[in-house]
Amino acid sequence: MPNPVVGFQIATPNPDGLATFYREVFGWTLHYHPDIDYTTIATDAGGIKGGLARMPKGAEGFVCLYIEVDNVDYALSQIAGSGGHILAMAATIPYMGTVAMFADPEGHPMALVQSNPDYSHHEYRVYEWPPEPSEGAVIHFEILGVNTLALQHFYRNVFGWFLDPSATADYGLVDTHTIAISGAVGHLDRPLGPVTVFIQTAGIAATLRRIEAAGGATVDTSHLPEYALFTDPEGNLLGLLTPQD
Repeated sequence: MPNPVVGFQIATPNPDGLATFYREVFGWTLHYHPDIDYTTIATDAGGIKGGLARMPKGAEGFVCLYIEVDNVDYALSQIAGSGGHILAMAATIPYMGTVAMFADPEGHPMALVQSNPDYSHHEYRVYEWPPEPSEGAVIHFEILGVNTLALQHFYRNVFGWFLDPSATADYGLVDTHTIAISGAVGHLDRPLGPVTVFIQTAGIAATLRRIEAAGGATVDTSHLPEYALFTDPEGNLLGLLTPQD
């Protein structure tokens, strides 16, 4: 069975500031857990959940995905044998379960989380229907790289993701066996944000105005009305997406 994407994470030196930003702009519910110095995100809108991880001051932030696997140790061995690199071995984290970190062949940091019904990850499996996504839901991800075919092969080989045979190497839509979020693995054609997620909104222009008023910035509106890109106040690139009928 393919391994689904069940969460996203923004690593940042300023999680407190970003918590305020995302709460004000998108209405997300964020809860800080002082025992692990981590902030969990519930969009309360369908899609996938997320989190804010604290990084040292001066470090460059990034967005990564949480991929659910049946056995983290086995997945790490598959990653290491397929051109990826282990960043952090498996550890049990409160509120999250058994997790590990790796870098794919392009160096993008990613996370694994082990299947465990106690941590509610299974609600995103295809055999359980999630709530219909609404305003503020995280519903699409992108993983972009220079060697696109090799990157697509890595995720297909390690995680069993199905690549649309009609897709081109530049932007291949993938099925990770979840109906909570769609995704793509494609060619990196922008200077930042090789891994990002897209947030559903019915009004991109109005949302961008809220983003700018809260300290973010508009990056790309050339693909309106379908989608746009923005940076949060810490410079992390994310997207806005209006589902098309």
